[in-house]
Amino acid sequence: ADAPYTQDFESPEGTAYDTQGPLPDCWDGRGDVAPHNTVFANSHGGSQSLSFYHPPAIVTGYAYALLPEFSNPLHQLQISFCLSAEKQNWGSAFGTIALGYITDEDNGNCNTFTAIETYEYTLSSWEQRTTMLWFVPTTAQRLVFRTEGKNTIFYVDDLEVSATSIDCYPVSNLSVDNVTTTSASLDWELLDESQTEWNVQVATNADFTENLTSYVADIHENFALGNLSPSTRYYVRVKPSCSETLWSSTLDFLT
Repeated sequence: ADAPYTQDFESPEGTAYDTQGPLPDCWDGRGDVAPHNTVFANSHGGSQSLSFYHPPAIVTGYAYALLPEFSNPLHQLQISFCLSAEKQNWGSAFGTIALGYITDEDNGNCNTFTAIETYEYTLSSWEQRTTMLWFVPTTAQRLVFRTEGKNTIFYVDDLEVSATSIDCYPVSNLSVDNVTTTSASLDWELLDESQTEWNVQVATNADFTENLTSYVADIHENFALGNLSPSTRYYVRVKPSCSETLWSSTLDFLT
């Protein structure tokens, strides 16, 4: 599929929420129970939605709905959809639904699933969710919804996948290595291979206000931090020079 892509789950014709039915073209269902188009009177738009139903006999395990493969790099996309949930009186524990990705379809299962966002069962009415996919790795193959089967029915409707118009991407997977009493090295991965300059901050508190040192880096592997104090906890973060605000997640380490 190509972005922009929309799916309202109105076709093919669905079934009752508790009856196995079809999925839209180019979608795949996997797991202990299979998701399917369902006729749902309170769907967000139209008369059908995507349903994840775990019957009482299957209150553990997962159900997966694999979105179509996109020709666009996934980290250059954003996804928006409407989400609702319905608790069932089968027990006191309830389920979750996660949006994520797989990096290898693994001969038909989803063992490589990694969650991006996870939502609780407390969605009693339709709510819209929008997620930027900046941090999805280039190795990701498919976007996936996964539900955990604990006494909950989840519904997804009015899904849209669109290309972002971003010209500056954050870095990902910041890591610290080779820590000694006075030095350490940093590595981070690029979502935009054309980036050539980054800002690095190091401080002794997570707010980056104490003993702050700033660097301009032109490499993103084995970037050396020196002149550190022994037995001190440091906090580090990185952003591309093209942005004032796109800081990475903060890491801390002890010399």
